[in-house]
Amino acid sequence: MRGSKTDNIDSVLIANALRFEGDKPQQVSPKHSEELCHLTRLRADMVKDRTRVALRVTSLLDRMFPELLCSFSKTLSPSCLALLSQAPTPTRVLALGEERLTTLLYHASRGKLGVTRAREIINKAAVSIGVNSQALEEILPLLLEQIDLIGSQLTTLDHRISELYDQAGLYFTSIAGVGTLTAVTILGEFGSVERFKQAQQMVAFAGVDPKLRDSGQHRGQVHISKRGSRYLRRALYLACRGVVRKDDYFNAIYQHHRDNGKCYKEAIVAVMNRFIHVIYAIWRDNRPYYPLTPV
Repeated sequence: MRGSKTDNIDSVLIANALRFEGDKPQQVSPKHSEELCHLTRLRADMVKDRTRVALRVTSLLDRMFPELLCSFSKTLSPSCLALLSQAPTPTRVLALGEERLTTLLYHASRGKLGVTRAREIINKAAVSIGVNSQALEEILPLLLEQIDLIGSQLTTLDHRISELYDQAGLYFTSIAGVGTLTAVTILGEFGSVERFKQAQQMVAFAGVDPKLRDSGQHRGQVHISKRGSRYLRRALYLACRGVVRKDDYFNAIYQHHRDNGKCYKEAIVAVMNRFIHVIYAIWRDNRPYYPLTPV
């Protein structure tokens, strides 16, 4: 187990490393895998950036028009963004009028919102406790431009990522609950199945293997090692949250660990371990996933 006392073993390994040279070179990932790794990591960072900007928009609206967000299910919904670009303050909403506001919401929501929502927003604007601030009104359009720019860049990235995944010709998405973005992240981070002789090496590469945290006389608890890419672990985590809902085999593994007293995250980590073994078999044999018999 990683983290256990291995002083004697380490000394032998160090001695052999000094004695021998010319080991096999590390295998290089295929070109499409390396490109997917760069693209998916950039995409994950850009989504975080968009979320950060959206939180700033919410913070501004809490001061300028705190009642507005209750009228929309999402802060970044097209209807909300369209309204903020035209009338971000109660005063501007009232100046816009019911007819123009109805038309704006109708087109932005593709016909889902209309006069009822427009009247609701106007009524809220009439009694709003928002603070008028010229500086905040100047900052908000800049933040909205950032959100729009990141959104268009994400669309371009998603298109390119889908193209590369189709070229790879793999069957990760044949597992119910695994989406394309999750599959391409897993592909890009692992690189190539030929780098691993067995599935347990992929488990260790992902940092999902157990690690014993000992120090001197102290005997710590066992946790996952968390070595390697955090992008990979997040993709595996999201994938396993989906498969436990849609696949009986993985759901049985999850329920088994929950019944044995494991918390949610511990059970999901156990599913991640088995999920990597399944991914390894699919990748090695280049075949689709067929639902397995529940354990």
